Formats: sequence, structure tokens, C-alpha cells
Amino acid sequence: MNEYREQEMGDIFNEKLVARIPTFKILMLKTLIVLAAAGIIVFAFMTLFTIKSAFSYLFAFVVTGAGYGAWYLVKQLNVEYEYAVTNSTLDVDKIIAQARRKAVVTLDIHNIEEAGPADEIGLEHVKNYSFAKIIDCTSHVQAPGRWYIIYSDNGAKTLLFIEPNEKMIRSFRTYAPGAVEKR
Repeated sequence: MNEYREQEMGDIFNEKLVARIPTFKILMLKTLIVLAAAGIIVFAFMTLFTIKSAFSYLFAFVVTGAGYGAWYLVKQLNVEYEYAVTNSTLDVDKIIAQARRKAVVTLDIHNIEEAGPADEIGLEHVKNYSFAKIIDCTSHVQAPGRWYIIYSDNGAKTLLFIEPNEKMIRSFRTYAPGAVEKR
């Protein structure tokens, strides 16, 4: 059905959602947030039982606030990336906590200077350049199917890492045929 729509109407639309795999650093941060909230709750309980004053109603607010705050902060560390190719435009959005969306990159595929698999050969080739900005929108640094895209953003050379599907790669080859590596 999709192939027919592409040929008949001339429009290409393809999207992919990639969840970022938490790094050790993110996992440690989540652990620290939960431990801090637990410490605040324990401290609130100890204070409630030792003071037993008119301020004990604050206990409910402190416990609820610590629990909600920890849940909110841990949830904010859950990140996904959505890639969407519409005709010759690549849009990359960052989705935080499955609720907020932030545009990361909107790129005309015609402006791709170079693209290819981010394997050992590709990464060795990329080391020869200097970049004003490096944007990694992949699930993990060593994710299979990871690609690099080099383009200029207002004159500044930018390196973008994504995990495109096969249809997206075909779109890149269609709209920037000389820039996409064919290995």
C-alpha cells in the first residue's frame, strides 16, 4: 500500500522511533534520585515521630512531594528519537518521557554532503573532519544500523548520527545520490 502511494502521488513518508538505551551514567543518576527521595521520606518519618507537633501535617506534603519529584525526574530521563522522512526532508525529534517533543534537526536531504554506515570504516573516515556540532540521536553509541550524516548548518559542518531503516536509506540515495555511501 505504501509503495503504491509513493509511486502514484509522488509523496514519500517514512518514520521510525528509536528508544535510547540508558547508559551507566543515566542508570546511576536514576538510582541517586530514588535514593535521595527515600532519604527524604525516611527523614520525614523520623521527624514526625520525634517532634509530634502541629507541623505533622507537613509530613504528608513532604512524602508526596519527594515521591512525585523522584517519579517525575526519573521519567524525564527516558528519551526516544523519532526520524521522519517526508519527500526530501528529514526531521529528527527528541521525545522526552513519552510526552514532550522537541525538534532536533530538520534537514533537506539534498544538503547531505556525506552519509554512510557508522561502522569502523565510516567512523575512521569521519575522524578526518572537524565539526562545529555533533548530534547523536541513536539508541546507543554501538547500535547496529547506526549511520552518520554530514551536512552544513548555516555554514557550520555538522555530524548527525541516526539509525535509519532501509526505506530512509533509499530516500537518501534518491535525493543525495553522490553523498550516500554504497557499501
